[in-house]
Amino acid sequence: MINDPQLVKELIDSGLPVEIHDQLGYCSVNAQEASQRTGHPQEGWVVPYRDPDGKPYQHEGKDFYRLKPRGFKDGSPKYLSPAKAGCRPYFSPLFPKGHLETGRNLFITEGEKKTDCLNLNHVPAIGLSGIWCWKDQRSGDSQPIPELEAIDWTRNVYVVFDSDLTLKPQIQA
Repeated sequence: MINDPQLVKELIDSGLPVEIHDQLGYCSVNAQEASQRTGHPQEGWVVPYRDPDGKPYQHEGKDFYRLKPRGFKDGSPKYLSPAKAGCRPYFSPLFPKGHLETGRNLFITEGEKKTDCLNLNHVPAIGLSGIWCWKDQRSGDSQPIPELEAIDWTRNVYVVFDSDLTLKPQIQA
């Protein structure tokens, strides 16, 4: 059970009812816990990243988490990943089993909460931490993230941008 009223409110405001919060794995962290999980000593909340089978992604022998620090300031990142960990796709625990099979429609969106909400509402979605996070530089070059290579992309794929699409010229290119 999530004991942080601020996190509970944020999840509810994102269309995620209390009844499913425990399934999702979000949890509040103090600065020390955040540092242990992400390398960023800032209190906030973390979300675990897992593969489609529910196995945690790893970075330097530890489970991969993303952190949303409290007290966001304009110009600073809203979410933080471990340094040099690259990007990972977010597979919601609500993602329908078997939906990665060839020919089934798939949605790609930004952010964990939107991904969870889409899956809750029977829209099979994979989350990215940002619109350009389908690639990273873990291999030294900018390459598509390897976790997406196993997916057969012979299907309809719908990319659902954030509502700030019209405000970001780097997305419009």
